[in-house]
Amino acid sequence: MAAQLRLDGALISSPKRIRRGVSCAICRQRKVACDTAKPTCGNCTRGGMSSECFYPGLKKTLRLPLLVERIKELEEQVGVLEASSVADRLLASDVESWYWSVWDAQTPQFLWVCWKALVGDSLALRNRIISRADWWSRGEDPPLVLSEALLVAAMNHSYDFGLEFNAPRLLASVRDGTGPHPAVINVLYLMGCYYTPGPLHALEPYFLGRVRRHLQHSLQNVDRIVDFLKASAILTFYYLFRIRTAEAANSVPSNITFAVAAGLHDLSPPRWSPERETFLPPPRDRVELGERITVWWLLFMLDRGFHFMSSQRPIVVADERIRTVWPQPSEEYERGEISTEPNNTVHSLYDSKSTASCALGNCVLALRAKSFALFERSARVGATAEKSSLAQFKNTDRAIRCFLDTVPPIYNVQKHESGTNPRQATINPLIALVRTLALGAMIQLHQGVGRRGDAKSLDTCIEAINEVIGVIYEIKRLQAKGMLSKIMGLTWLLVKSFLERELQELQKQPMPDRVRVERIRLDLEAVKWAFQKVHDQLRRYAINQNQVKPRMDLRGDHSTSLPRP
Repeated sequence: MAAQLRLDGALISSPKRIRRGVSCAICRQRKVACDTAKPTCGNCTRGGMSSECFYPGLKKTLRLPLLVERIKELEEQVGVLEASSVADRLLASDVESWYWSVWDAQTPQFLWVCWKALVGDSLALRNRIISRADWWSRGEDPPLVLSEALLVAAMNHSYDFGLEFNAPRLLASVRDGTGPHPAVINVLYLMGCYYTPGPLHALEPYFLGRVRRHLQHSLQNVDRIVDFLKASAILTFYYLFRIRTAEAANSVPSNITFAVAAGLHDLSPPRWSPERETFLPPPRDRVELGERITVWWLLFMLDRGFHFMSSQRPIVVADERIRTVWPQPSEEYERGEISTEPNNTVHSLYDSKSTASCALGNCVLALRAKSFALFERSARVGATAEKSSLAQFKNTDRAIRCFLDTVPPIYNVQKHESGTNPRQATINPLIALVRTLALGAMIQLHQGVGRRGDAKSLDTCIEAINEVIGVIYEIKRLQAKGMLSKIMGLTWLLVKSFLERELQELQKQPMPDRVRVERIRLDLEAVKWAFQKVHDQLRRYAINQNQVKPRMDLRGDHSTSLPRP
């Protein structure tokens, strides 16, 4: 009620008090007093304004968006805490199941890791970087010493994502302006940060943002499309290693389809260009042709590998559609030496008259591509062994055996004047990965037939499993756990499943073979050890990514000091 005043003995009602600072938008613009009436003030009513008045100065109007945003933040924090609590209970109750489940897309742990990566802001800094990094704030390339370190780290782990390159040579080409597209350089910086432990992980969001911007610029301006596809392929490997399957699932089919539209799947002699017109001009020389062949097989590995890494998605391009020849070392492309065999491609792996299944003389990318092709093919043929033709089964088995017989040993042995010193042997991570995948292909092909009573196929599975276990024991003995590839986990899951099933069957017998039971348990412990070592970094990222880590001095000079947090 309006206040009442007594004046000359009469009660007089005072006019309604006008609050300051809450005028409607129209009165503010006209700079006149507003009576703040609702829904329309007196001035607007007299002026014939039919719409309701808007009062921008009210605290409720200003605070509402902030409150909504804060509620969303709190809901996300509650979700993360609840998920972390679930993960902590899982890890505390059954540590072993965590390491197996991150490769199994149907388990709650796998879904939790994917959800955690999706909810957590990938572009937000996971570490704190001091403000003295001038190159960072200006959005420039890192200083030379940091660029070299990141490229060397990516080169040392190139067996994990399939691209073979020389870091000093690549950096020199970037400095003189003849290097690849900036998207390729920045995605290699990103992989270098991923493989470098410690504070450099803080740079991943920075380089990830740069890669995305350069990819967008390349696509908009049709600038070096082959480099665009190469950078996209390496970025997809990064997504898979970080268990960001939603982003990988979106990129793999689109990149493969784009490459097919560009004709990269149809590069074979003598024409060396697709049969139909594409938006890419013919390659200028053998070096550019080799670059296109390399990019195609990078995408091929994602098509075959991603088929197993994420919810059993079907492959995009069938073997019969691919005519591109197997990749060769970059030095051979530079010398103009390139294969002239027209049928030296995927389907030739299963041709008894072809030498494609032989691994001798193959480059890094060719070995990986062939092992991925055999792994995917064996899964299809082995799963439908009863429906598949006998010839298809035998051709796949022959290709896997030929490949395994010709893959080099997993050791890098240093030779001395007195001869070879076995104590100086080290594990070749590429050969260990390729051989493990090929053994996994053998297990996939024969395990179904072996379980249905075929003694020969069962013995083949057991031999392959024993060799996989032997590789793990050698890795453990030589303390080469830091050079393991996460992709080897595909075969380890097969080994674990086979051994657990055999252990259950032995324990059901009235008089089980105690020696065999104990041996299976030891083998399972070895596989568990390898799987745990590979996933140590993944587990730290998935659970503790929000913890504050040491800051790093990233100034433009060559300082490498690490100040205290």
